[in-house]
Formats: sequence, C-alpha cells, structure tokens
Amino acid sequence: MLSSTFIDEMGYGLERGGVNIDHGGDNLILHNSFVTNKCGVHLWGGANPGFEKKNWARANGYASTGSAIADNSFDGDSVGFHFRGPGQVVLGRNKLVGVGEEMMADPTYQVIRDDQRAVEPLAVPEHKVFGKKHPVGARPELRGRQNIIMTEWGPWDHVAPLVRLVKSAGGMARFEVLKVPWATRCAPWWPRFPGRLTNRRSPSAPWNREYAPMCSGCRRRENRWPR
Repeated sequence: MLSSTFIDEMGYGLERGGVNIDHGGDNLILHNSFVTNKCGVHLWGGANPGFEKKNWARANGYASTGSAIADNSFDGDSVGFHFRGPGQVVLGRNKLVGVGEEMMADPTYQVIRDDQRAVEPLAVPEHKVFGKKHPVGARPELRGRQNIIMTEWGPWDHVAPLVRLVKSAGGMARFEVLKVPWATRCAPWWPRFPGRLTNRRSPSAPWNREYAPMCSGCRRRENRWPR
C-alpha cells in the first residue's frame, strides 16, 4: 500500500483504522499519510476455524505475519498502530505528530522495531498525457448544482434528449422534456396519453418543456403531432 492519504476514516467497532487488514500477511505499508483517524494502521490475526477450511486459506495461509510499516506520517490520529491476536510485524521509521497513543499491541503480537530498515524513495512514474482539450470549464453555462440532473443511468449529459417524471398525483402526471428541439407544440406520447407541452423554459436550456397530459375531453383538440 503506497502513497495514499487516509483522513478521518470512519469505521465501526475495532475496525476503525485508516488501514484495516484482517488475517493478512506480507503487506508493505509505505509512504502513506494518516490524518485524524481513530486508528492509523490496524492489523489482526488469530485462529479462524471456518476460514482456514477454505481453499484460498489452505493455499495461501492467513496468518497476520510478514508485514512492514515504514516511512508513513501520522498527524492527529487517536492511535497510531493497533495489533491484535497472534502475529508479527516490522515497524520501521515513521513520523508521528500529535498522536494520542503510539501503539496498542497484544502480548502475542510480535512487533520488531527496525528504524534502519531501508525504504526505497517514492518514485512517481511519468505518464504521457494524450489529447489537447481541457474539460474543466469547457461548458461554463452548466456551472452550478442546479444543472446536475440525475437519472437511473447516472448524471445527464445535457446532450441527449431526456424525458423524466416531475409529478404524479390525482390521475395526472407531469413530465419534463429536455433537449427536444421540436417540442414547441402539443404532442401525444401515446394515443392514451394526450397532453400539452407548456412553455416553461430554462435559461440554460431553451428547448426544455414540461408535458402535462390532458383529460379525455381535450383529446381532439390537443392530441396531434406538430407540423
């Protein structure tokens, strides 16, 4: 686990660490930043009769051993390290500032301190950036939370036509019709659902309309396609 930042991670019970590893071994926790967590790093092991019968556990083992924690920073965490159950970990040089308690460890969990442990400097690989456009700010007219319209498929892109239900009550349903250029007159969606498109325009989307179904007495007048 390399070069991550864990800030105020909210867990439950004892599983409250920025990093929680249950019955896992040979983990390298290096170059990370932990800020105001209930616990920075929490490792635990011990007997687990149900899990040890599974094929993965038989092939890989599940002892909480062989991990190393080094070159991390802890700032304002309640507990820096918590080790439970039988296990073993190498604790290299880490920076702790304003941490309430450095370590909580069961007697059966072996903590090997090695401040001289060599840790390779963090190397950030260079990646070639393709393309020339900068998407941030490309459509300033869509700034603001009021333009975030969620659908069952995710956020609407303000490009494809969209019809969504606004209100349904008392035998009437009102739909909002977005990005439909021809939606300037009355239009039937189905013969059984005649209605009218009202002229409620949005400044940022001039083709937006609301569709209000009509009663059966209005069908002859309102149920027609635009010309």
